[in-house]
Amino acid sequence: MVNTIYRRLAMNEEALDWCRENTKPIILIGVIDRAGEQITGELVIGDAATFPAEVFRLEGVAEDQCPVILAVIDRYN
Repeated sequence: MVNTIYRRLAMNEEALDWCRENTKPIILIGVIDRAGEQITGELVIGDAATFPAEVFRLEGVAEDQCPVILAVIDRYN
């Protein structure tokens, strides 16, 4: 979704400039940084070890890729 928004803005230089000018004040006072910290502080992906192997199989994930995916999920936590 975010990429789609950026692409649409990039097609209109005036829109992109407008967004930059209107978000600059909240970026400078740290509102966005604090919101990001709050979101990441509250968001925890469930314990990767509890994912049944069947879930990966149904999604078409090769068995040798499961440890890689679990490691990535673990890094997010």
